[in-house]
Amino acid sequence: MDWKTYVTHGNRCFHNKHWVDAERHYGLALHAVEKEEPVTHQNGDILFAWLACHHNLATLFQSQSKHSEARFYLDTPLEILEKTLGKTPPDDPFFISLLRAYQTGLNALCLFEKAMNSTVASTATSQTKENVK
Repeated sequence: MDWKTYVTHGNRCFHNKHWVDAERHYGLALHAVEKEEPVTHQNGDILFAWLACHHNLATLFQSQSKHSEARFYLDTPLEILEKTLGKTPPDDPFFISLLRAYQTGLNALCLFEKAMNSTVASTATSQTKENVK
């Protein structure tokens, strides 16, 4: 199967809350994308497919409250993109795709952090109310 098929199956499993199967399909999709063409090569479609696979896995783990695993799948592409951006001249046509991918990754990380902060605040508020009783 190709990466698109794996993602489709992963999405279906995710929707049905079949977490183990969703993780397997997303992992296979990520492997297929990386095998097809390294992300550092100049193919914007592959770059964003690779990023989407990471973000799908992050969302999967976040939905199961596995926050460190989710964070791993958000941080990893950002680290690779930072290194790749550092080696890519700004006048290279692929540089813009790399910047967009990096911005997309940062946005996903910010949303994750915001969700984590609101979860922590909500938990603290609940605990305070329990202590007041």
